[in-house]
Amino acid sequence: MSLKDYLTLSMSGLSLFISFWIFFKNYRNAKMNLGINSDFCIDSNEQHFLFVRMSFINHSSKPITIKSMKLFDKNKSTFNGLPHPNKYRYDEGDCLPISQEILADFKFKNHHHTYSTSTIPTTIAPYSEASDFYSFYFGDFTPSSISEQDNLFVYIETTEGSFYYPISFGNKCYETRNDNSLIQSYQTYKKADTIEYKAYLHED
Repeated sequence: MSLKDYLTLSMSGLSLFISFWIFFKNYRNAKMNLGINSDFCIDSNEQHFLFVRMSFINHSSKPITIKSMKLFDKNKSTFNGLPHPNKYRYDEGDCLPISQEILADFKFKNHHHTYSTSTIPTTIAPYSEASDFYSFYFGDFTPSSISEQDNLFVYIETTEGSFYYPISFGNKCYETRNDNSLIQSYQTYKKADTIEYKAYLHED
């Protein structure tokens, strides 16, 4: 084999390796990697809503859409097992896909600003974050009683799969870092954490 042939073969092999490396890197970066945090809620018994601030960080190169959300109790059960009629046609704990104005009597620092909830579906762009209030409907239950509970779950359905996010309104969750107690940071969800993936593993 001549030197020219050897160099040509080497360059072809290097190009093939780089192509595989770029493909693998893009595939890995596009995989679901969603961080979630919720640190604050506002209860409105008058409006029958629990307004929950949800924060999302998309660590992936692929956009991810939050399709729906629902709040469940500590046993991952609905607060009211039977559907009942209401003007929104939603059940206890459902996140409304329409924007709701948060009444101005909640002692916000800026009394002249109107706060409204975000809508779903909502899409988180690649390598970006979003933080906003979402309205969870409670008709028969007083939202203030829900806001005092711990160990609840938010069921989150996304374009990459569904999962349960643990949430506690009554007490903050803390973690110890460098001998200091800090409010717990974002919890990360990947494809292996989704309900669909776990169901796939248990298929015969």
